[in-house]
Amino acid sequence: MEERIFYCKKCHKTFSGSDDTSQACSCCGSATFDTGVLTAEWREKSAEEKEQLKKKFRNDSIMEIPVPKSESNRIIQWLKDSFASMIAILFVATVVINSVIGFAIGQGIGDGYGLIGLLIGLMASLIAGVSVFGLAATIISIADTQNTIVSNQTQIIELLTNKRE
Repeated sequence: MEERIFYCKKCHKTFSGSDDTSQACSCCGSATFDTGVLTAEWREKSAEEKEQLKKKFRNDSIMEIPVPKSESNRIIQWLKDSFASMIAILFVATVVINSVIGFAIGQGIGDGYGLIGLLIGLMASLIAGVSVFGLAATIISIADTQNTIVSNQTQIIELLTNKRE
């Protein structure tokens, strides 16, 4: 088993260890990652070369954070827009259907009651529609928040990566 250099993402220290085990930082206990550098090679490097490698390791450890792809953002936006369109169509259809049913029931009761049935059907649809739109608005708001989080995470990672270079 060859000894390799491991790097701590938290305290930015390097450690040597066997390549078949995951290492924990002896300073802070955080997980380290295998840099791929052999310990023998590391020992031959100058202090300046080691510092350059540590900067590279720091950038590599930042890039291990999963960065959401723009494709997933596009899909989230498409789902959000599709959901909003479906809710609007269902709302209009429900208002029309309930109004027609209310009118028919009113007419069945007697002449002159069709308009009252239509109004009752319309009011019931509007009350139900407001509830459904409230739920839809909440779901869309959650999707917007998720998009904002993903966008901010991507920007933070880009800033950190550029700052460390």
